Amino acid sequence: KNKSKNFLENDIIEKRISIQPRYSRDGWCIIAKFDSRITSEPTRLVSAERIHEIFVNLTDDNCEKLGLNPKLSRPDWMIITILPIPPPAIRPSVKFETLLRAEDDLTYKLGDIIRTNKILRRAIASCLPSQIINEQINLLQYHIGSYMNNSVPTLAKSLQKSGRPIKSIKQRLQGKEGRLRGNLMGKRVDFSARTVITPDPNIKLDELGVPISIAMNLTFPEIVSSYNIDYLKFLVFNGPYKHPGAKYLVRNDNNRIDLRYVKNLSNIKLENGYCVERNLENGDLVLFNRQPSLHKMSMMGHIVKIMKFSTFRLNLSATSPYNADFDGDEMNLHFPQNIESKSE
Repeated sequence: KNKSKNFLENDIIEKRISIQPRYSRDGWCIIAKFDSRITSEPTRLVSAERIHEIFVNLTDDNCEKLGLNPKLSRPDWMIITILPIPPPAIRPSVKFETLLRAEDDLTYKLGDIIRTNKILRRAIASCLPSQIINEQINLLQYHIGSYMNNSVPTLAKSLQKSGRPIKSIKQRLQGKEGRLRGNLMGKRVDFSARTVITPDPNIKLDELGVPISIAMNLTFPEIVSSYNIDYLKFLVFNGPYKHPGAKYLVRNDNNRIDLRYVKNLSNIKLENGYCVERNLENGDLVLFNRQPSLHKMSMMGHIVKIMKFSTFRLNLSATSPYNADFDGDEMNLHFPQNIESKSE
């Protein structure tokens, strides 16, 4: 035995035969190909269970040689043994008027995973043939794989009953309209406006000409005090269809009054502490932005000047930090909603 073992070792060294297999991936399976001179079974399917077993048996020294801290990240932790379930906020169901409910794609997929897992547990408990057990393991692997990523080129897509491919976790996160770029880095906001910019050499450098139609739509919550009660009464009397005016009145009991539906505005009485949502006015501070926002000067504060017509008017000397020109560029206006953000 020792002679044959030494002979094989010498043969491997002389002929430079690789003991380690070459790994390739076929769908969700990993295939190991050994040199045919050292084994009678050169092509082997390496299961997730086998990989997990190898990783569990790695010593702490080996983990450190791989560049991992065994106390914080062991290789066997990379294999999912317990599947985390996202809360309903991540996969909300839609209710219809006819008391029907449509569940999210992820909920359906989790149902497939649980069903397959139960069948597999019963198959193992009943000591069914290994072929049936392997089929269920592969099916479970497919369901979990397509739940995470349903866009693997070599694999069949997991479909809904309608024939539409399900939207997996990866597809929800990645890309321009995904969770990160679409909902976190850039999102739709209230109290903003967007229109074409045109030059006006007659306004001040820090001023911004705002169309009256935008000014009558954007509001600022002004708290009634003894200092401004007379002015705010005047704004409420003007109402939502005259500038400067107001759109809403919020009383101390949080009762919100829409001034569009009040017949006689002069009958409304203001008290200290009420909140009047007044129109955007001359002298208000706004944040002005041109995309792409490449540096901090892509967003700057301006003083509002209400003007006729339908474009933002910008002083010519204020264009360079925005890299703006007047060949059809559009810009965004954001209206701060409290004293703190206004002072910032």
